[in-house]
Amino acid sequence: QEHHNNTVDFIHDIICLANARHDGDSYLIFGIGDNATIEGLSSLKKQADIIDTLKNAHFADDIFPDITLEDIIIDDKNLQILIIKNTTSKPYYLIQEKKGSKTINAGTIYTRNMDTNTPKNRVASSKDIEYMWKERFGLTQTPLERFKIYLEDFDGWQQNGEISHYTQFPEFTIQ
Repeated sequence: QEHHNNTVDFIHDIICLANARHDGDSYLIFGIGDNATIEGLSSLKKQADIIDTLKNAHFADDIFPDITLEDIIIDDKNLQILIIKNTTSKPYYLIQEKKGSKTINAGTIYTRNMDTNTPKNRVASSKDIEYMWKERFGLTQTPLERFKIYLEDFDGWQQNGEISHYTQFPEFTIQ
C-alpha cells in the first residue's frame, strides 16, 4: 500500500523482479490496499531518488535495473507504479553487502518465481541463474533474432574476400 520503509527490502524486491523469468516488464504498484482497494499515497517518491538508491547500492559492473516511475490518479487518489524493465542485463546482483533488518549478500543472485521472491538468506536456483546468464549472452534467442542483432554491430564483422563473419560468433557468415 505504501512505499517501502526499508531500503534493503526495496532493493531486494527490485532485484527479484528485474531477474524474474518472464516476458515483459514487472510492476510495483503503490497506493493499493491488500484487498485491492484504492487507498492512495500520503507521499510520493521521485524517480531520481529511486535511481540514486539503485546507483548507490553497488550493483555488479554498475549495471542496475532500468526503472521508470509513473504517477497516476484514480478516484482523486495518488498512486505510483514502478516499472522494472525486462532487459537482457540479467542477472542483477550486488558486489557489496547491503545491510538493514536483513542483509542482501554480495554476489548472491535473487529472482522471483510466481508470487515469491528468493529469500535474502537463500540464492536463486541454478537453473534460473543459468537462464539469466544465457539471456545476457543472447543464447535464449533464435539464430535469426541473434543474426538481426549482430547485423547492427558493423564493427563486429570481419571480411575475408567475399565472405564476412561475425567475430564473436564466427558461425554467422555473410557471403
